[in-house]
Amino acid sequence: DCSDNASAIVCLAQVASLAWLSAPLGLGACSLGRGAVSLLPPRAWLAETLQTMTGSSPQPGIFLLPPLLDRCEIQLPQDHDPDGFSFAANIRDEKLPAHRHHYIAQLHGGAGFHHPEEPWDTSCVCKGPWRLINGTELYDLRTDHSQQKNIAEDHPDVITELRKLYEAFWKSVSPRMEPVAIDVGNPLENPTTLCSQDWYLPFGNPPWNFNSINRRTPMTGPWHVMVQQDGTYRITLRQLPKEANKPLVAERASLTVAGETHEVNVRDGSSHVHFTVNLPAGKTEIITQFWNSNEPDGGAYFTDVEFLEAKHAP
Repeated sequence: DCSDNASAIVCLAQVASLAWLSAPLGLGACSLGRGAVSLLPPRAWLAETLQTMTGSSPQPGIFLLPPLLDRCEIQLPQDHDPDGFSFAANIRDEKLPAHRHHYIAQLHGGAGFHHPEEPWDTSCVCKGPWRLINGTELYDLRTDHSQQKNIAEDHPDVITELRKLYEAFWKSVSPRMEPVAIDVGNPLENPTTLCSQDWYLPFGNPPWNFNSINRRTPMTGPWHVMVQQDGTYRITLRQLPKEANKPLVAERASLTVAGETHEVNVRDGSSHVHFTVNLPAGKTEIITQFWNSNEPDGGAYFTDVEFLEAKHAP
């Protein structure tokens, strides 16, 4: 029961949001580099705001899950090895030493990415006042908060130290960089609604906002899903959320799941199409496609996956 800590949790979330809005120089969520390091100024401001709770060391967002689990007395599976540490003890006693005096941010995929993930690409190593960008550029926030002057040539010892920290990080993280599969068929969330923002593309962004969705961007991609139980499922394809109740702009629809493709014609005025399929438990992909005049016209930006009944024993 984490009700006693609910106020603290809400406070953390509110302060994090305020810190983001107050971050200097107005960089967006996918920026990294000169002017400021996205992901870094908000958390630096958050760290200053929470300094009396967490001591003098910055606590990046990756650290928030372990202390929240700690305060809520939630146990993680023993085979789960998160990158962060709990700073719950530091909240109770600010004189305790920090678990770590550095952290690393790196962006993978999304807008502007046209190649697979690789070491150093769009990365930042943070320790004290130092910011090492992409393994080559070095900035000192004590004298250059907006990171305008690269002083890498003046501090080769710092470059060497921060590069070693990154190399250990990459060795730990890179083997685990696999697409996350979304659970379907879990009774705690049935049906499960998928949206196009979670399409897994080799590079670039899927339609993730209503500007691109309303234009019916003519693209599609796979959802990686984990089917929780063998059985019969109803999969419902829509171009807009169920609540919009808008008719489909399509003549046909197709669904590819578990290695099989199914097609149906779209009835005039219908806001959705249904497919009823049998799925085995395990990881698979779901790919949707609408068609007009035999030409592909984008996927189902919103798709519900509903477990109907378990597979009957033979």
